[in-house]
Amino acid sequence: MAISYRLRFEDHDLLAMEGWDEVIDAKEDALAAFEYVVLDPDLEIGSVYVTEVDGDEERVIAAHAFVDESTGDPTMTAIENEGYNGWTNRETWAVMLWIDLDAVADMVADRLTVDESQWTLNLPFPRRIKAADVVKDYVVTLLDPDEGLMNDRDRWLMATDVGSLWRVNWEEIAEHCLELLDEAGKPSHI
Repeated sequence: MAISYRLRFEDHDLLAMEGWDEVIDAKEDALAAFEYVVLDPDLEIGSVYVTEVDGDEERVIAAHAFVDESTGDPTMTAIENEGYNGWTNRETWAVMLWIDLDAVADMVADRLTVDESQWTLNLPFPRRIKAADVVKDYVVTLLDPDEGLMNDRDRWLMATDVGSLWRVNWEEIAEHCLELLDEAGKPSHI
């Protein structure tokens, strides 16, 4: 069975809008239709999303919720990322090109070991969250001209290569750091 795409609509109460769904054969066409609706919505639409249908399985690949005029809540859009060279996106890949992963992994191990007493209070998130914070702090510090960790040219090149730091998947980089630590038998537990 071929993969198809569905453009789905909900009203402001997040109820399916009967008769509005549309089946589209090509992903590019479905995303183009999605973008068109986002840019020029009908007033009845509360949200629109695109699903990928493969047999009995259906998953959301793009979604947008419109501003609720009564509450003023902001517009939100989420589009599935296709990946880049084995990483979540280009920004994550570019960060990985610029950092010394072994050195960053050692920083993660040091920080996790030092902060162990603060992070063992049965917090609901795994060590990769704390490790992701360490990685992000390091990269932000690396790009800070006041820190002097890179010369101006390299800092500009890194910033240009990476682009938007908010799109970097810090947890993905942290997972690689933690894997390096586990392979080396270094402590990195919380």
